[in-house]
Amino acid sequence: MKILLVEKNNTFADFAAAFEDQTELQTCTSVAEALRLIEGETFDAVCVGEELEDASGLEFAHTLTRKFPLTNCALVSGDSPETFHEETEGLGILMQIKPKPDAAEAARLIKILRSITDLF
Repeated sequence: MKILLVEKNNTFADFAAAFEDQTELQTCTSVAEALRLIEGETFDAVCVGEELEDASGLEFAHTLTRKFPLTNCALVSGDSPETFHEETEGLGILMQIKPKPDAAEAARLIKILRSITDLF
């Protein structure tokens, strides 16, 4: 499994450590760099922090789904599930990641991704 982590504040430190040998991780901090990586490689998921160097995570999610609509995107948000749903409706966000994600969030993402890949 290959996952791209996009964030500027080291939000994904504990989250990334939990993946160990299960995934290949790449990281970046800006929209431009993320789009360049996604254009050149295939990722099973793109995990986006609340803030990037040049945009909010939500702004990036809008750009990502416009340019690469089939990309699985998980977005960090401290909003309630209802508010998150309203803000991201129509974007096809795979999952909401809690702020300061940990090993449990990583396991939840892997479980969701495996359930998708098992369909094919």
